[in-house]
Amino acid sequence: MVVISTVVTTSVAIALNNARATNIATQGLQAEMVAQSGAENALLRLLRDPNYTGEILSMDDGTATISVVSNTITSVGKTTTAEHTTQVDFTYNDNILTVTSWSDVF
Repeated sequence: MVVISTVVTTSVAIALNNARATNIATQGLQAEMVAQSGAENALLRLLRDPNYTGEILSMDDGTATISVVSNTITSVGKTTTAEHTTQVDFTYNDNILTVTSWSDVF
């Protein structure tokens, strides 16, 4: 009986740890997607208005805080438990917007 209780308790503990780890990974991935969506939104907004400086964009999975400073877009995606930052460098000459760099900031 003791052995069975030990095996069951250990199995439940492992299952709970795996569920927690999966939730953390899912939240991180959602924060990354929110940040990248914010950066893509900023690129579209810049095409329409070269004076665009950013905004806070609400989405189903979280919020993206977007800022545009000196040809760099910074988008911070936040979910309930995770945060991720995407940075995009660009040039804008003669009404042509060119992305020169797209990276995740850790």
